[in-house]
Amino acid sequence: MTPTQRNRKKPKETGLERLVSYIADCQSGKASLADFESYANKQSWLDYLLFIELAASQDSMINNLFLESWDGGSIWHIMAYDMDETFGIIWNYTPAQVQPGVIGWITNYNAAWTMLREYFADDLAAKWKYLRDNNVISSDTLDKTIRRLTGTISTDDFTADVTAWGTNSLSTYGFLITWIQGRIARLDEQWGYNAS
Repeated sequence: MTPTQRNRKKPKETGLERLVSYIADCQSGKASLADFESYANKQSWLDYLLFIELAASQDSMINNLFLESWDGGSIWHIMAYDMDETFGIIWNYTPAQVQPGVIGWITNYNAAWTMLREYFADDLAAKWKYLRDNNVISSDTLDKTIRRLTGTISTDDFTADVTAWGTNSLSTYGFLITWIQGRIARLDEQWGYNAS
């Protein structure tokens, strides 16, 4: 067992209930997001919001996310899992329906996430600018990431996967990189980004 594992406190269910109640109270007007950092790690949540907007991961707002606390459940961090509906892939949507300019804000599909995006709009725009200015988010960076990851898949594994599951127009490099370029441009416009 590592020192980190020994010092880690198991989150209590009451801590999660506290977070959920707080977000519900913010939505109803009984509480304010000005107190958000008393319940959640703000940077973790803002980074996650940027991620789900970039990936247009509708499924990652409620269903496919992990909440984690390292202090027993007072302050919550957020992270994703099961990324099957990202980067232009949304079940039962056509390619025309998932285009970056058509799909709009992905957080508009959930009132709590819309509330967070609107309240922290200035923070999100500043972080987006930082990530764009430092080439963390760019079509070139994401292209290199795609190529690096796909390079780890053997030809035999790829053939077996296509044989088992088939493929479609959304499962191509061309669709993915074009979609990413469009999504970045869309978010640049939404967050008022101009390259420095």
